[in-house]
Amino acid sequence: MFGKSMAGIALSALLLSGCTMTEAMLASASIATFVQTDKTMTDHVVSYVSGEDCSILHTQDGGEYCHDENKGAGDASVTQQTYCYRTLGGIDCYLQEDPKASSSQMIN
Repeated sequence: MFGKSMAGIALSALLLSGCTMTEAMLASASIATFVQTDKTMTDHVVSYVSGEDCSILHTQDGGEYCHDENKGAGDASVTQQTYCYRTLGGIDCYLQEDPKASSSQMIN
């Protein structure tokens, strides 16, 4: 995954390459979108049109480009409690409550 420094380097390269301002703005928006959501702008458009979760990152390990968001949901009444906590790298979820995590870290 791109880091913030890699995104800065890519943006600088685009600006120095002689692209028009519109192309540079679109490229930087695409990079920012990818860094924040792990999806390119094209992935977002394809996801919207298809109604599925589509990302180029799904194909890294040989998976399919699009995943059906409702597939495997099964019976809505059989939902399992998950416990999610804000961590340094993002949000981590578990099937059991983490006794070592403070209540301020838990996400409802």
